[in-house]
Amino acid sequence: MPELTFHPAAAAEYEEALHWYAERSGEIAEEFEQAVSRALQEISNFPERWPLLDDGHRIMIVATKFPYQLIYREIGNELTVIALAHHRRRPGYWQGRE
Repeated sequence: MPELTFHPAAAAEYEEALHWYAERSGEIAEEFEQAVSRALQEISNFPERWPLLDDGHRIMIVATKFPYQLIYREIGNELTVIALAHHRRRPGYWQGRE
């Protein structure tokens, strides 16, 4: 199974989203955390399953309940989450993250 890492900015986006949900409801924050965890497991198990966004990045919707998508890339035996992008953010804002 490939090694899965987070770009520092993607990790910050995750923490920010989790904090936002936690301020509103501990239960919904836990659901968000579990949805992201399931999505990451799916990416780890089947990295080529989700559509290409461009030449090197793929995209996966976290869950229909949460307006986030994971942008990731696979290089060799390493998967890197580049962004946890909210659906309303400017498309491609994460480009340039290596």
